[in-house]
Amino acid sequence: MMKKEREATVVSELNKYPVPMWFINMPPEDYYGMKDRLGASRFKAFTESPLHYLKFADKPDSPALRSGRMIHKAILEHDEFFNEYIVKPEDIGAKNTKAYKAWYADQDQSKEVITETEWQQCAAMKEAFNSSYVGHYLEDYGLAETSILWDHECENGFKIPCKGRLDYLVQQESKVDLIIDYKTCTDASPKAMWKAMKNYKYYFQEAHYVSGYREAWRGDRSARILFIFQEKTAPHDVGACMVDDETFYYALQEYRRQMELLSECFLDNNFPGRNSNIMRWSYDFGNQTEI
Repeated sequence: MMKKEREATVVSELNKYPVPMWFINMPPEDYYGMKDRLGASRFKAFTESPLHYLKFADKPDSPALRSGRMIHKAILEHDEFFNEYIVKPEDIGAKNTKAYKAWYADQDQSKEVITETEWQQCAAMKEAFNSSYVGHYLEDYGLAETSILWDHECENGFKIPCKGRLDYLVQQESKVDLIIDYKTCTDASPKAMWKAMKNYKYYFQEAHYVSGYREAWRGDRSARILFIFQEKTAPHDVGACMVDDETFYYALQEYRRQMELLSECFLDNNFPGRNSNIMRWSYDFGNQTEI
């Protein structure tokens, strides 16, 4: 891998997130606490309607999100896993038991407790990932969980504060780096990946991240995303997908157009929903079928 031409900024108390910039050690609570900055998920909400954008809120913590964080740590930051998690032995009972309380009193209570079953799932997924056809991507020099901050300047001069959290970044000899976006799923078949790319609008996620990455490098470097999907149940099959060039350039153009529309919503202080007129509905009597 190439020698970095520009070091990522190390966050300190004396340097509180200038923009545009790329950060290697921004705490998650700082990143997710920036509610006024536009992330990829909220941008995708805007493509539904300005009202969806206005009412967008990060999802509250849930078992699925907790599981996703745990698996991400095991796959992308395996060496750091036990700095954040403790595995509860199988013979220790529930939290309200004396055995659990005695065991937990001797543990580092800043760490999250997971079950032996959860750890075994992480270990199995890590093993399956490493032996897959894309496992070598994480063997290269790379950085996990880096952040980018930038302001998207619209044609009318309005600036939209933006942010992006990159799962894994590999800098390459060319000036086009590789962002790896890791996703867990129930089905990593080509058909299921195609549907997920379309339904979840991951092409807009790429447009958002790449736009920010270019800004963070002040136009000196660019990037593309390799989306990696892995099944959460055995055999933990792995699949990978990249947006083709034609779709990528379309997504970039549409991203810029949508950002212009978002700026107009801010300037007009108007965030309408999908509908602006009364729809007229008609039953097609000529194409009735028996129920």
